[in-house]
Amino acid sequence: MKTDAKKLKGSVQLRKATPQTKLIDEKKRMIPFILISKDNAGERWCCGEIDYIERLDVNGAKFDNLKTFFKDHNISVDSAIGRVENIRVEDGELKADVYFADTEDAIKVFEKYRQGVLNDVSVRYRVNAVTIEEKASEPDLVTVTDFEIREVSAVGIGFDKGAVVGRSEDENLKWELKMTKEEIKKRVEELQKLNKRSKEQDKELEELRAKLFQTEDEEKKELKRQNELKDIALSYDVGQDELRSFLEDKEKTGKDLMKYILDKKREEQPQVYASIKGEDNKKEMIRAVSDGLLLRSGFDLKEPHKDAEMFRGMSVQNMVRKVTGLGLEADVNELMRSMVTSDFPLVLSNVQNKVIQESFDRAPVTFKEWTKSVAFKDFKPRSEVRTTGFNTEFKKLTERGKTEFVEAGEDGHSWRIYSYGARFAFTREMLINDDLGILLEMLNEMVEDVATYQNRLVYDLLQNRGEFKEYKFSDGKPVFDTSHGNYDAVGSAISTEALSKAKVAMSRQKDKNGKSIRVTPKHLLVPVELEVKALEILNSTAKVEAQNSGVANPFRSAFNLISDVELDDPKAWYLTASKKTIKTGYLEGTDGKPIVQELRRDARGIEYDLIFDFGLTVEDYRGLYKNKGA
Repeated sequence: MKTDAKKLKGSVQLRKATPQTKLIDEKKRMIPFILISKDNAGERWCCGEIDYIERLDVNGAKFDNLKTFFKDHNISVDSAIGRVENIRVEDGELKADVYFADTEDAIKVFEKYRQGVLNDVSVRYRVNAVTIEEKASEPDLVTVTDFEIREVSAVGIGFDKGAVVGRSEDENLKWELKMTKEEIKKRVEELQKLNKRSKEQDKELEELRAKLFQTEDEEKKELKRQNELKDIALSYDVGQDELRSFLEDKEKTGKDLMKYILDKKREEQPQVYASIKGEDNKKEMIRAVSDGLLLRSGFDLKEPHKDAEMFRGMSVQNMVRKVTGLGLEADVNELMRSMVTSDFPLVLSNVQNKVIQESFDRAPVTFKEWTKSVAFKDFKPRSEVRTTGFNTEFKKLTERGKTEFVEAGEDGHSWRIYSYGARFAFTREMLINDDLGILLEMLNEMVEDVATYQNRLVYDLLQNRGEFKEYKFSDGKPVFDTSHGNYDAVGSAISTEALSKAKVAMSRQKDKNGKSIRVTPKHLLVPVELEVKALEILNSTAKVEAQNSGVANPFRSAFNLISDVELDDPKAWYLTASKKTIKTGYLEGTDGKPIVQELRRDARGIEYDLIFDFGLTVEDYRGLYKNKGA
């Protein structure tokens, strides 16, 4: 059956809506309704037979003018019993919440729904656009793609699926003309009043909303002003009465309080370093500020500057003011510009150097105890000559006899140092937030990381680990090899007998010419798992393994015990001599410590590179011994 789209366009239809009785809010007298369900296709009848199947596309619904809930399709002030809110498309359905008015009629209708007496709600809508799917032997499927919901009403019996097509606009007009002129006039007046009232309420709502936003903005500004005053008062020990007077006067700002503090300080005490024109005076101030910063950040200085305590309690911003000569009225932008163009970077440099010195020296590393370090003048490869032995033959000299030159056997290889680095910065945000302590803490951790990184590299080389996994001695063999006489591949637990065997093996090392080189072990290297056992052997007066306590311990205090977490194998242990072990290299003038190099200085802050130079090689396998352990 062919359906005429033109006839459908503009028609007014009725449909049944579903109340969600389980979600009724009795306290607010609210009932949620499903106005259009997911599966809303229904039959439209005409002349005793199905005319077509109608389906509403919920996404095509327009409901901007749907504000009021009526009863019995009577669109009048007296029949308005609730307001329609929160109209939304949810889970493929068009839903709305109806709040019933505090009137007798509205409450009665609400109770009927709550008690299940009423179950129907009728939705009235105007069709604006449709699509039609024609079917040969079945009713056409009409999909309403654009429709305007005009009314929702409580009714005794809702629109039935077998009902005929709703009235068109013309039919609706005829229905309304049946009303008396007085009724029509009255209804028009009521609707005009309702519309006017709605506009007035909307206007009042907008005014209240604007006033609320303005009030909230003013409250935020006032709270920010008070917090700023309290922070300054706390930093400079301002009394409660003084602070209260500034808080009560809403015209007073943080700058006013800082000016008050400055004036008061001038009266109470003389200004230290009032002028920094003199070079000596400038240096003293920079030293004092630097030490004040370090004390403030928790560093223990042996001999702090005599005026360090004065700067210890200052904020970073006020330290910048002091060094640069700016007044308390200078804002953050002025301080930042002045900081990067003045002497304040000298303060930071002083602080950084002291942090590096202290942090590097106290880093928990052990490699420095048993390795040897040398200085490189540059980054060029360095030829390391290993002396394999002197061919010395002493002869008795006759009268006018001559001595002969002794030639040394040599075994050479090359090694070099490499540069490593990481970046950090003193930023504008740190100045604002007074977070210089974070910068120093970060620098402290970075410097300790440099030392632990160097420590790890040394133990990587010792254990053929990491980048040294394939490391070979100049003869093409691993450092620890049975042919080198410095490796017990069978292995044994650490004991006086095992130590005695290791010491003999090291002492019997010979040069290329078969002569003893007299290497004596000095350090015992063990993983943390063997530390207690090693302490027992080295500290006991009696031999640990002996059944008779009267047997003396031959290795009591014989070696310097070194335990390090970088030793991975929990069973293996090592002996090292005071020479011919592993050699580390640093750039000349750095003493092995990292240096700070300024990269950038501008309004955003000061950016630095933390750089260190490091290299390492095995000097000689004969000063090292490894037992596989058991």
